[in-house]
Amino acid sequence: MAKPRGRNCPVGAAWAPRHVGRQLRQVRTGAEMADLEAVRSQAEELVARERGEENRASRHGVLSRSYTAMSRRGQGRRGSRRLISAV
Repeated sequence: MAKPRGRNCPVGAAWAPRHVGRQLRQVRTGAEMADLEAVRSQAEELVARERGEENRASRHGVLSRSYTAMSRRGQGRRGSRRLISAV
């Protein structure tokens, strides 16, 4: 149950939104899902390249980079990394 504002909160925290925990959980969940999708897209890109399907590999590469960026944004990190290295 939420505490009433002003009575139990310090004065310095009165400006804070009420349900930050729920929003942070949603951001973390989104970042985790984006991370998983990035791994999947990288694997599909690798398989497509091995099969000689360059158009499909290119699309999966774009998806992988997008999901990696979303994951980084959700985790508060910057930069990019490849989760699967091409063998």
